[in-house]
Amino acid sequence: MLWYNEIGDEKMNKVDKFIKFISEDKGKNTIRAYKTDIKQFLDYFKNKDIHTYTKQDIENYKEYLLKRQKLKIISINRKLIAIHEFFEFYQIAIKIKLIKTQMQNFLNNILTSSDIEKIIKEAKKANDIRAITLFYTLRYTGMRISEALQLKITDINKDAVVIVGKGEKSRKVFIPKKLHTIWHMYIPYRVKKTNYLFTGQRGKIVSSTGYKMVQKYGKMADIKKEKCHPHNFRHFFCLALAKKNVQLQDISALAGHSDINTSKLYLRKSQEELLDIINDI
Repeated sequence: MLWYNEIGDEKMNKVDKFIKFISEDKGKNTIRAYKTDIKQFLDYFKNKDIHTYTKQDIENYKEYLLKRQKLKIISINRKLIAIHEFFEFYQIAIKIKLIKTQMQNFLNNILTSSDIEKIIKEAKKANDIRAITLFYTLRYTGMRISEALQLKITDINKDAVVIVGKGEKSRKVFIPKKLHTIWHMYIPYRVKKTNYLFTGQRGKIVSSTGYKMVQKYGKMADIKKEKCHPHNFRHFFCLALAKKNVQLQDISALAGHSDINTSKLYLRKSQEELLDIINDI
């Protein structure tokens, strides 16, 4: 009701009419975001008639979001897209330009070797043998979480296993000897519900359980939440191979990428790593 009172009945009706129009094509989360973004925009200009906006109004609003609200450019551009569609619906002839950014080839939220050690250390403190074993499995094989959970008890002595990867394609994953040792240490603690390697009281665990494990021990290790997901172990695996001077085509084969360009994305360095390189110059 606060927004309704601030922007007035007439503008609120216009927002509702627009939201009703886009509801058939967009998801619930998108609709909710559009409604919030447009209401905030209209409230910023208070009693201004929507047909009297100028390009300078849009530029002023961009500056407000960037400098006063200190929003990230990706968030500002999302709001501008919502406003642009709102304007198109009401035939307001103002071209809204998104804020351009230079594409830089590094990532903000990938796990470092130190991060992974901290996560595993917290799991060891909790004596969570299953989590420790899963983390090492992801670290040493580069498997996706869905792939790692396909492993069976009969795989623990194999030098290579065949799993079904992305796109329902089968691929071979090589198993290092140190992982065999870890798996054998885990076996006495394993819940014997199914023939799968990673189990719980209800049988084979699911991907969301693995995700929660990483989140749980990542939080305990005081690592950013954005970093703490199983797929980041896969990024680490590919980067570790690159640091060992493994050729890109071999990294692609070991990671199970059908396109070598996908492997290139996994080899981008974090800002922290780039800063370390700069400091060493």
